[in-house]
Amino acid sequence: MRQDCVPNENFGCRKEWCNSEDCSCKSPLVGTCYQNNYCLKDLGGTCVDNCIPGSGWVCVGEFCSEDSNCSCKFKPCQQPSQCSNVGGLCVKNCVPDDGTDCVDDLCPDSEECSCSKPACEQSSECDNLDGRCKKNCVSSGDIVCASDLCPGSENCSCSIGPCRNNIACGWDLGGKCVNNADCVPGAGQDCLRGVCPSSACSCKACQQTTPCQRNNGQCTKNCVPSDNSVSGVSIKCVDGLCPDSDDCKCKFESCAQTEECYQLDGSCELNCKPGGGYKCLNEYCCKEWCSLSRRCKCKYKSCQQTPQCQKQGGECVHDCVPSFDLECDGNLCPESEFCSCKKPRRMASCPLSNDCQKKGGICISPCFAEQGKICNSELCDNECDCLYNSDRDPSLDTGGGDGSSNHN
Repeated sequence: MRQDCVPNENFGCRKEWCNSEDCSCKSPLVGTCYQNNYCLKDLGGTCVDNCIPGSGWVCVGEFCSEDSNCSCKFKPCQQPSQCSNVGGLCVKNCVPDDGTDCVDDLCPDSEECSCSKPACEQSSECDNLDGRCKKNCVSSGDIVCASDLCPGSENCSCSIGPCRNNIACGWDLGGKCVNNADCVPGAGQDCLRGVCPSSACSCKACQQTTPCQRNNGQCTKNCVPSDNSVSGVSIKCVDGLCPDSDDCKCKFESCAQTEECYQLDGSCELNCKPGGGYKCLNEYCCKEWCSLSRRCKCKYKSCQQTPQCQKQGGECVHDCVPSFDLECDGNLCPESEFCSCKKPRRMASCPLSNDCQKKGGICISPCFAEQGKICNSELCDNECDCLYNSDRDPSLDTGGGDGSSNHN
């Protein structure tokens, strides 16, 4: 933040990005697009005009939301489970600080990507005070450091400070979290309680109107329309439904539907809440870049259990996968075409033939060949198959029996 900011061809000045009226944020410019740390540093991208995706590059307008014609052009990092399991996200140009650690070996798919994960384990005690567990916390006029509120991490303290924005206020409403005393409603502006992380703060945002809310929309500043081809969230901005002041528009959001969610007979929804026999799954509503679509979850109904499935020791589920000892029978769960009875596989007893024994296999019925296995009906009697390893050394087939074949 600078008081003497002078714009030029390389930098621009934005007063609305600073808390003080006397200060402006000096931000880099590329063409007419302002850059931000999320696109520039975290994603290793650039906010550009007329972005064209292709060759691994994607364009997301939401990440450059201050400029309606600008999109963040970047190559996304893959998100392996070893990073997400520790609460991290694989990003480019990860910079460690008091609240963030960068671990390279948790993002093995790219040398440019590192796992950006919390340096300290967040505690509920710190959360309750709208704080953040971080290393090397230093108390100041606005910041209080409580070392006893982050017991799960070494050398970490709970940093409790002034109002900070969250997704509900900053992204959903295009607003800003400010102290309650500093927020004055009127002239198309509202002060919303219960939106910001702290009860001492209000969300200073556009005044909500019945015409916009009636259609499940929200009046917000700086609304940027977008399709769902990459982010998974479609955004429409409609004029005339919100107060004219402060560039307020009615924002409508919807999730892209995916084949994975359809296979559960579900639909991808924002703000999915489980209950009433319904469940919510995040990973089934993920597009190519999942940062925004993490707010979309697959809402689907649990499979109804049936007596005919339970009698066979099974359970009606959506994600039944047959294996050597398990089989899936959709006829035993007729309430939904997307549910199958996951039950133990019942196999008939078959005599072991000499030919199957030479292969080191067993004669079974029915035969289910998992990866690395082969079912051969010519090596066993009756309606049985020989199940054996596909990578078995043929030179081992000379032993085990008198060498005769049961099939002529």
